[in-house]
Amino acid sequence: MKRITGLVFLMVLFLSFNVASGDVAPETVQAFDLKAKYTYIRSYPNGGGIFIVYIEPKSEFAGKVFLNMVAPARLNARLSNDVLDRGSLLTEITVEPSGDIRPGTKYIRLAAVHVVGLCVQTVQRIRLEVEVFDWEAGDNPNLDEKRDLFVRWLEQEHQEFGIFLNQEYNYYSTYPEILIVEHGTYLNSEWEMRVCDHVMVPPYDWSMFCIRKRGALKPLFAAKRETDNTIHEIPVSEYPILFGY
Repeated sequence: MKRITGLVFLMVLFLSFNVASGDVAPETVQAFDLKAKYTYIRSYPNGGGIFIVYIEPKSEFAGKVFLNMVAPARLNARLSNDVLDRGSLLTEITVEPSGDIRPGTKYIRLAAVHVVGLCVQTVQRIRLEVEVFDWEAGDNPNLDEKRDLFVRWLEQEHQEFGIFLNQEYNYYSTYPEILIVEHGTYLNSEWEMRVCDHVMVPPYDWSMFCIRKRGALKPLFAAKRETDNTIHEIPVSEYPILFGY
C-alpha cells in the first residue's frame, strides 16, 4: 500500500500538472544527490529498524525537495521529514513490522521531487530493503541492565548530553538471528541508542554503547564497559556494526 503524506500528494499532483502543461524544466545536471547511509536492514515481526536518508546539495542547489514514500502496509514505515532543503538535509524512515507480517524481503521506495519556485527540476529515486526474519525477540533485561550502567556513567561524566534515565524507549533487536554478542537498539524522539553485550564469562564479558542524535547523520559518542564494570570512552568507529548498518 502507498503511504503518501498530504503535502507530498499535492506535489505529485503538481508534478503531473506541470508535465501536462510543459512547465517541467529539462533534466540537465542534477543539483543534488539523494543518498542513504545504508540501504539494507534486518527485522522481524513486532521488531523495528531505521534508515537514514539525506541529500547532498551541489553549489547550484536551490528550492526544496519533496519526498514520496511507498512501502508495504505491514512494515508500518514512517517518514520523519518529507521536505528537505539546505537547512534540513536529512530524513529518517522507521519501520515497525506488524506481528502478522510474513518473512521475506520487503522494499521501500522513495522518490525525491526537486522544486524551485513553481518549476519541477528533477526526480530522483532510491530503494531500501528490509529483510524480515521468522524470529521472536521480546524485552531484553540483560541489555536493559547494561544500558542503564552506561547512561548512569554518561550522566555523571558527560552532563552536556542531558538526561537518559527514566525516559521511555522503543526497543528492538538490531540484528535478528545473531547470537553470542547481543545487539539492541533503543529509540525515542531525541536519541538512537545502541548497546551490544558479549554474553561470555569474565574476562570476556564486555559491553559497548553508542548514541546518535535523531536527525544527525553520524553517531555522537561511544563507550565500552570492561569486565569489572569500569566504563571509558572509545572512538565511534570501534563500535561494532554488522551488515553495513
